[in-house]
Amino acid sequence: MKHIDFFLTTRIEAVTEVATLDDDRVLDTIVWEGILVVYGDLCDTPPNIRDALLKAASLAAENGHQTTVEYVVEVIDEVSYTYNKYEGMKEVLQGGASHGHLNIVKFMVNHALEKKYTHVYGARNEPDALTHAILGQHNEIVEFLLQIVGEVSWNIAKPDDVAASRHDEPLAEKLYGIYPGTVRTGDLLVELARRGYDQALKYAYTSGHDNVESTNAAFMAAAKWGSIDVLKF
Repeated sequence: MKHIDFFLTTRIEAVTEVATLDDDRVLDTIVWEGILVVYGDLCDTPPNIRDALLKAASLAAENGHQTTVEYVVEVIDEVSYTYNKYEGMKEVLQGGASHGHLNIVKFMVNHALEKKYTHVYGARNEPDALTHAILGQHNEIVEFLLQIVGEVSWNIAKPDDVAASRHDEPLAEKLYGIYPGTVRTGDLLVELARRGYDQALKYAYTSGHDNVESTNAAFMAAAKWGSIDVLKF
């Protein structure tokens, strides 16, 4: 109960502090008392409540507190009414993936499948959960996330570049083979060149994945998007 006074002035900090405890009894008090304060005294909005809860869930995921993650996600289901209420769930998934918590990753994937928001996990312009798992060398999570490539459109180009940078040739090769199934049309060489992922591009060329048509298209993409390192290569 000591957290309630803290919540009155800084609700997000209070929720995130309690999230580190992995105690759903305390969470129950802080969340529901906090929501009453938010609605009654601060005239806050559902999106702001959702954001506070998402921050708590993300922190709990990083710390491996599965009970807390499940609890807060359930609360978000109940109290959030906005059309994009699941948008921030990718950060919860990333928190679990980057710190090696496979059970939390599985829970978040299953929740997304159930609630039909897997599209938010496939980040296009930033590292996604798959990239974070590769960076953390959490191989079990990497394998699991690759198994659901049909449900989630991972940004394969970025993980491929990370794998190539780490000289993980088997993973880079696997990602190269997976890419065609993640997009309707497109050439991975062109995507790598467009985004400036020179390490993955070098691997592709030295591994026999180059052809005249793809090479020309990749060069044009690099020139168009200003990928200097790729052009130098």
